[in-house]
Amino acid sequence: MTTYNDIIRRTLKITPERARLVEAYLRLDYGTLDHLSNVEIRREYHVGGISAAIDADVDGALKLAESLGLK
Repeated sequence: MTTYNDIIRRTLKITPERARLVEAYLRLDYGTLDHLSNVEIRREYHVGGISAAIDADVDGALKLAESLGLK
């Protein structure tokens, strides 16, 4: 797990496994995450469509996370 996993998990109150998938989508959109605030993470998850994308294609989200080296 990365430090960002912990930040995402605590910010969104989700499991570490789901936080890994959220991190993958955030990295896909932003590359680096250190400039994102907790408010921006919540917005991307709820309004930006990350939650819906994960729910729509869990296998795809898992493959994305693996392709980015997120374990």
